Amino acid sequence: MKNVFCFFNKHLHLYPRYWSLFISIGVLISMQSVAWNSVSGVTKKEVKKGIKPSLAPCSPISSLTCEEINVPLPYVLNFTGSEGGLTDVNNLGTGFKMADAYSGVRNASDGTPTSGTIGYEPSRLTIAQGRLTIAANRGLGFTTSNNQINALGVGFQANGKLTFETTIINPFSGTGSEQAGLWAGLNDKTFLKLSVSANKVELRKEVNDVTSSSSPSTNPDQRITSTISGLNNQTVRLRIVLDFNTNTAEGFYSTDGVTYQNVGATYTSASNPAAINVESMALSGKTMYAGIYASKRNTTVSASVDYTFENFSVNKQLYPTVSAPYRINAGGIKRTVGSSVFNADDTYAIVPGVVANSSYTLSGVTVPELYYERRLGTKLSYYLPIANGRYTVRLHMVENYHAASGKRIFDVNLEGKTVLDNLDLFVEGGNKNKVVVIKSLETYVTDGALNIDFNASVDNAMINAIEILPSVSANQPPVITVIENKLTPVGSPFTFIVPANTFIDPENDPLTLSATLTDGKPLPSWLSFNAASRTFSGTPLSAAVYPVRLTATDGKSPAVSTEFTITASAVNRAPVVVTAAEAQPLTAGQLFSFMTGSFSDPDQGDALTYTASLASGAALPAWLLFDAQTQTFSGTAPEQATTLSVRITASDKAMATASSSFTVTVTAAPVIVACAPISTLPCEEIAVSLPF
Repeated sequence: MKNVFCFFNKHLHLYPRYWSLFISIGVLISMQSVAWNSVSGVTKKEVKKGIKPSLAPCSPISSLTCEEINVPLPYVLNFTGSEGGLTDVNNLGTGFKMADAYSGVRNASDGTPTSGTIGYEPSRLTIAQGRLTIAANRGLGFTTSNNQINALGVGFQANGKLTFETTIINPFSGTGSEQAGLWAGLNDKTFLKLSVSANKVELRKEVNDVTSSSSPSTNPDQRITSTISGLNNQTVRLRIVLDFNTNTAEGFYSTDGVTYQNVGATYTSASNPAAINVESMALSGKTMYAGIYASKRNTTVSASVDYTFENFSVNKQLYPTVSAPYRINAGGIKRTVGSSVFNADDTYAIVPGVVANSSYTLSGVTVPELYYERRLGTKLSYYLPIANGRYTVRLHMVENYHAASGKRIFDVNLEGKTVLDNLDLFVEGGNKNKVVVIKSLETYVTDGALNIDFNASVDNAMINAIEILPSVSANQPPVITVIENKLTPVGSPFTFIVPANTFIDPENDPLTLSATLTDGKPLPSWLSFNAASRTFSGTPLSAAVYPVRLTATDGKSPAVSTEFTITASAVNRAPVVVTAAEAQPLTAGQLFSFMTGSFSDPDQGDALTYTASLASGAALPAWLLFDAQTQTFSGTAPEQATTLSVRITASDKAMATASSSFTVTVTAAPVIVACAPISTLPCEEIAVSLPF
């Protein structure tokens, strides 16, 4: 249906009484182009071009369905007006699928909402000539204010290494915190933003409405440039790189589209580097959102504050799985040495440092260019997806700059373990430019990826080439994780699946499992073990403790075992009331002590413990004491008449209980009338029966 049902995506849910009418119209009208300018208060601005009507909008962030919000990556918008999604003032598609719903109170200066989607105002959006202009509102997502308007975005899965980019034309520069740029996160409480404001570029992190207010140089949540002269008269390209392999985010900007500057370039300390740590944002594996935003915040400018965007994109860098042997020419292009191919270093350096290329005299190598090219930095990291197993990692390095010891010192870590400590290439090689230092190191991969990290303590770490080879070391036995003891009731089905990580083979060899009792005898007849599914199962018929041994072998090393017990216990039976507790009448001021009610446990030897409370569960009043050892109530009745409902409870070792309730009634003491004037006793007590 061309243009027929492309309306009401915004507020259809506000008009349920018209649903049946609209559906009928849709059935009757043929595929004609029909102009709907205004029906039941829905304006032309609210029409979605090229999007089917949404009877179940993904409230509160979009008038589209939730399925339409998430997009495949890469996702690129050029603001042609025909990219679908949320529309602008002229009903042209922006390509964005959602607007982040503000959680705070709308800024009064931003007027009343005109859209059924919270935080989305199409009247403030205009697409023209391949650009999207946002007429900024005052609302902003910052700590607890949370009233940003038109934070437009799309959804996707948070994993891998993501890059978000946009271009802003001549970004406004003012003194009222006016700003625009990229945002990425879960909502207006937890997000990253890279923005241009007052001719500065700032990367900011906020988690659950909290962001540090410390000075910029020490702020863990902020990276900001100094003032960039003339930035408001330039085309500014913004880029956020969010890497879930390292849990870091970095912000970049460019004014020529070629050279990108890191906004954290001046943050060089180990405790506060250029990248912001994003682990606390807990984004990985979730659906997150990213897009563009603009705010005029506290502007004093009376005219409209507009920001013009030229594009937006989300890209995901993939890390293809490698297999041994795999070689990298660090910092260089693909090169072949004999029969060995060293691949170009363009994929796996996740903490890249910088690359360099300079020639020098180096004898004894057939392809010296392999050592002219290099990667260096105070920190370098490689991340290579690879099958679990044992590998030999060969690192090629040459000291080509320093002519004395102690001038370059760094550590090398494999899989988080330091394998080279305080490496000095000048010492190892014997001189500058003289010897290629090759270190062969053994490592185990157990998480599906090989991590190689270089950390310098003096100058920069440096690497020329990396080789990942199948290990030629002796076979290693499986590594064991202890299994906790198990408890199951007699007569009830028992099932236990052995965790997959109970035995891990360092070489990733297939393992064969078997189970016996710890003395080597077979498992009891009621208990079976399925090695293929790693499952113990059966129904115990009597109470007993069964010590079990689980064994794994890779067929090469001696078998390894872990032991645990399966205890089959009789089914616990709850205590029972033998004698119901009886009502207790008391007189005001009376000293009392009584026992009432009795209990027993059908399980022989199961001791009971006793507690007492009001039937409501509240504590007993101060005048009513309970001795749990003797099950005795005692105290002095209060002067005021009252009635209490009391509950006594018996509990067994398994915390099964039985209870009995009774009333305690306190009545006023009788009034004694003296037989005046002859006695203080009542008159009826004066006369006595004879003989006396």
